[in-house]
Amino acid sequence: MSVAVVIKYLKPAAAAASGARDELPVATEGVYSKYWMPAALELGCTWLTWFQTGAPVPLKDLPAVIDEFRRVRDYFQRDPTSPVAERSRWLVDELERLDPSTLAELFIG
Repeated sequence: MSVAVVIKYLKPAAAAASGARDELPVATEGVYSKYWMPAALELGCTWLTWFQTGAPVPLKDLPAVIDEFRRVRDYFQRDPTSPVAERSRWLVDELERLDPSTLAELFIG
């Protein structure tokens, strides 16, 4: 099992033609449990704790979700040798590129 951001677009063909991704891998289940969950709990993140089992993300809440991922990224950056530091940077970059006006649904889990 793994945790990933699954993206459905309003216009899938246009999104695909522009190179938009429909899935952003976060971590394997084991890595999410070992690294992401403890960081999320320590930082008081609400959304990230739900993603271990999976949750739909209302588009209006996407900014709050991205903010939690930023906080965890910054937490991991304190130790740049952390096995999840690079993935967290990449993931936040990808999430920040999303245009909410093009999205139909978002699920993370």
